Amino acid sequence: MGADGKQTVFKVNTDQTTFRVTTGSGDWDYMVLVPLTTVPPQLTRIDPNNLYFSVARNAAITWTFEDYSTTYNTTTTALKINGTAVPPAQVVTTKAGEITTVTYTPAALYDIGKANDYELSFKDSAGATVTKTGSWVAHFMPASPANMFNVEAEDFNYDSGKAKAEASTMPYLGAAYQDLSATANVDYYREDTTPNGNIYRVGESPNVPMSNDGDLVRARDADGNSTWDLTANYRLGWAGGGRWMNYTRQVPAGKYQVWASMSYGATPSSSVYAIGNLRTVTSDPSTTPQTTTPLGYFRGTATGGWGANQLVPMRASDTATTGSAVEVDLGGLTTFQFEYASSDFDYMMLVPVGMVPPPKFTSIKLNGDGTITVDWTGGGTLQMATAVTGPWQDVVGATSPVTFNPATYGPRLFGRIKR
Repeated sequence: MGADGKQTVFKVNTDQTTFRVTTGSGDWDYMVLVPLTTVPPQLTRIDPNNLYFSVARNAAITWTFEDYSTTYNTTTTALKINGTAVPPAQVVTTKAGEITTVTYTPAALYDIGKANDYELSFKDSAGATVTKTGSWVAHFMPASPANMFNVEAEDFNYDSGKAKAEASTMPYLGAAYQDLSATANVDYYREDTTPNGNIYRVGESPNVPMSNDGDLVRARDADGNSTWDLTANYRLGWAGGGRWMNYTRQVPAGKYQVWASMSYGATPSSSVYAIGNLRTVTSDPSTTPQTTTPLGYFRGTATGGWGANQLVPMRASDTATTGSAVEVDLGGLTTFQFEYASSDFDYMMLVPVGMVPPPKFTSIKLNGDGTITVDWTGGGTLQMATAVTGPWQDVVGATSPVTFNPATYGPRLFGRIKR
């Protein structure tokens, strides 16, 4: 019997097997092994990581089955992703003895933060159809998008709501808050003093414990090469319900997904261990008490080690452990409040969703006849002024490239692209 009182099915592959029986209470007399002839091949593993965590955007997914009473018919594999049949060229089924593996290789990168629902089916040697379903979600590596905005866990506000401007300039490389103190109940909240991990930030009372973290990479290109490395990194530890940190940042306006890098020391499973809650502070972040508005929730499994960081997407529900990442509108001077209720917390990344890069000049050329040709990208409206302070005038009908005579505008001329 299983822990839930139901019949347990297992496979004995040898002539001699040793069983260990433990009893919680009551007398124990004997057990009976009943041979079954109706057990189809069983799903024993999914790679990577049994899909407990988010996966890379280019990850191949492999399902492993073991034959029981019947065997896996390898010519009958059928896979659907988000309701659409996957072409056979992207699905490879191989068999070695009693073990069958099915590997799906994506034709293109997965969309960041989108849940991919799968339905994998096959027939066994008895002609019965076996179907398995589930989902995975891809994080922002590799092929990380442009204009991501990073918030390092150790770089919370200091001296009652103060923040360093360089922490809002991307790519941020870390260590801007070295040796800065913070005000309890204003910049952070902890109800106890933990002498462990008294590094990087100094003078807080109670101490905010943290650890050195070797995870320095914040973005990669499509080939997996690092494109954004920190110079130093720390993670917050000794978490607990109600413990939070404030982060004031100047965020470019747009729609974002938010991802948190978290870790927990227990063995990975379907149980929730990593818990974080994100809010925005709607009152003055330099005083207490503060009012907040919920923004989203991070819920993930244990990662197999403290510092074994995994990227957890923010979702709209505090009970959701699967499904797509929620998208939120952000912009301007914003104070985030992150409650690291359970697990170590390394950083959170704001990943832009459908943001259009701002217009920019790509070429300004003086021609032989005294005219000027201007090229720019990103659309927008070309404007001219005779002083950098304006007034600015639209160049009606101008599209890139545009050629004009600067003498028309006077001795000095300034240009800009209005989005």
